[in-house]
Amino acid sequence: MPLVYVTLAERTTSQDRRAQIGDAIHRALIEVANAPEDDRFQVINEVPLANLIYSPDFMGFDRSPSVVLSDLLQPGQARGPGQPGRPIRRRQA
Repeated sequence: MPLVYVTLAERTTSQDRRAQIGDAIHRALIEVANAPEDDRFQVINEVPLANLIYSPDFMGFDRSPSVVLSDLLQPGQARGPGQPGRPIRRRQA
């Protein structure tokens, strides 16, 4: 059961866009991590912009105040020292 936390700056993302973000993350989990289609657990939070600390241009990516931060937890798949997990990487345009 992957649990996804998404953090957005307050008043930067419409309800429709939040749904699109959640849908895109869920599709990626199905396609890349083989998550079952009905295994969807997500928490989308909005916080004051002052509480989001991020590099606006790390690794050459431009980030605006409407940056989307996400965290994926996979209970039962903890990694020990020397056991790196396979990252789930997929970008949505």
